[in-house]
Amino acid sequence: MNYTQNHHLPQWVKSDPIRMDDFNQMNQNIEAGLNANAAKADAAQSAANAAQATADRALSSSSGGTSHRYMVGTYIGDGKEHFIELTFEPDFLIITRVEANGDNDFVMVGMGNRNSRCKIVERGFWVYGPDSAHPEYPNLNMAQKKYEYIAFI
Repeated sequence: MNYTQNHHLPQWVKSDPIRMDDFNQMNQNIEAGLNANAAKADAAQSAANAAQATADRALSSSSGGTSHRYMVGTYIGDGKEHFIELTFEPDFLIITRVEANGDNDFVMVGMGNRNSRCKIVERGFWVYGPDSAHPEYPNLNMAQKKYEYIAFI
């Protein structure tokens, strides 16, 4: 009988007798491998949850009485109205798109800013598709384009 290289699973040839013990051992090996992978995935999720909790605490921490809160993220444009949900209402945003061919868009938006392509609201911000009157800039929601942002409070 031959076996697979990585997981030692049986590979029968026509002259091999097929035995129940071979099948049972193969299934036990598969079960053990699946359980080990599930345990590793659970451990990785626990570590990710702990890291997120640490980041959340750091996000809301204070230093010298001044709050240092911000959130960094990305979104993929869809060319329409698009809401980006945050855990707070930002006071200030920086949104950018830079591509290898040199195309880029960049905007800074504050609460008092009347930028027609982006609107800050409670728990996030809206970006809008290209404006027919000014289709060239700033494009903050072109379909299938990746944008990066940092939102400050």
